[in-house]
Amino acid sequence: MLYFSILTQIMLKIISIPFEFEDKEYYSLIRFNYKRDPTELNVTVMNPELEKILDGNNTFQYKNGFLIVDVPIDGSELCNVKLAIIQAMENYLSDKSHMYNLEPEAEK
Repeated sequence: MLYFSILTQIMLKIISIPFEFEDKEYYSLIRFNYKRDPTELNVTVMNPELEKILDGNNTFQYKNGFLIVDVPIDGSELCNVKLAIIQAMENYLSDKSHMYNLEPEAEK
């Protein structure tokens, strides 16, 4: 039973979010690192070409229900990919009907 509990806690810290980029749907895995303040979100795009564009620019922050991001607003591919992911994440995080509680659990 302990194994299931640990596995469930780990799984709750990784979510998959679809996003659209250039009229195609892609998926990203978001891993929440609650050991940092603000919470760090590490993004992995499940597409090698888009993942290469994000290279080294795949960490966002989340605090008090808000995303904190650094996006170069220059029209580059990096800018457009990050904005597409951010928009999908914002939509997901604002939807209270999903099953995940994304806030860190209180220490016991």
